[in-house]
Amino acid sequence: MRAAVRISEPTTRVVGRFRLSPGTRQGVPLWFTIRLHTEFRFVRHPGECVLSAATNGLTAAQMIVKTDRRAAQVSSLGWVQGRRLLRLGAKTERVDFRNYLQTHGPRPGPNTLTVTLDVLHGRCFDSLSVLPDSGIGATTVRPDELRLLVPQQPIVATAGRRTKLPFALRRRGGRPDGGLDVRLSLPDGFRAIDGTVWHFPRIGHTGSGAFEFVPKTTGHYVLSLAVPRRYNQPTANVEIDVVKPRSWLTSRFLPSLLAAVLLVGAAAFMYATRKAKNRDRR
Repeated sequence: MRAAVRISEPTTRVVGRFRLSPGTRQGVPLWFTIRLHTEFRFVRHPGECVLSAATNGLTAAQMIVKTDRRAAQVSSLGWVQGRRLLRLGAKTERVDFRNYLQTHGPRPGPNTLTVTLDVLHGRCFDSLSVLPDSGIGATTVRPDELRLLVPQQPIVATAGRRTKLPFALRRRGGRPDGGLDVRLSLPDGFRAIDGTVWHFPRIGHTGSGAFEFVPKTTGHYVLSLAVPRRYNQPTANVEIDVVKPRSWLTSRFLPSLLAAVLLVGAAAFMYATRKAKNRDRR
């Protein structure tokens, strides 16, 4: 962009055009990124607005803005900065958002970069400006992605007893590694042992952990794991079948008694066999 683009009402504006060589694809060999650098002049009235940017009609940047009489809140989610929630008190503020384009966001030949302002209700801005350093870039660093791996088959748990839920994380990407939390969501009637958050100072390529919980009542349940505000925010569900505890008589005494009977029977059989052999020798 050669100059700032000023927007004062809901609209879609073309703010840039660029041309890519034949055979261009996202990630081969470069990854294309977007920078949406804006200057907001907020109003002191309740409102909710969405500012987005797209290449060839495919959204690559989005900021949700909510205003009230005292401040503004700007939330965004992207592959570069993760989830951000900014609480801004000044009437004029700058927000710098960066992300990767969608898979089909860049294409060979001519491309357009558009910015759209939507007003959901009320009013958010006196005006906003898309600053000249906004635009499209390219990097050899691929976007980070995190996979959350959990058991695929239902876990059988016993009501009133501790149960372990193992999980693993698999990370790929070229950006610096960072800390993250894995959060466990439990249904009613479940008690967590040692909390519902597992913190990793860093992941590397893989990481693993396990939560422990105690279910109170029998039934079929679904537990959820999530990595909030980091990377691509993966989630996973795990099915839990909670069964009744078996009594001591059936779970401990009877199996032990059966084993003892089998041992005695085996010993008697061996004794009888030896006695018969000795008779035959005589």
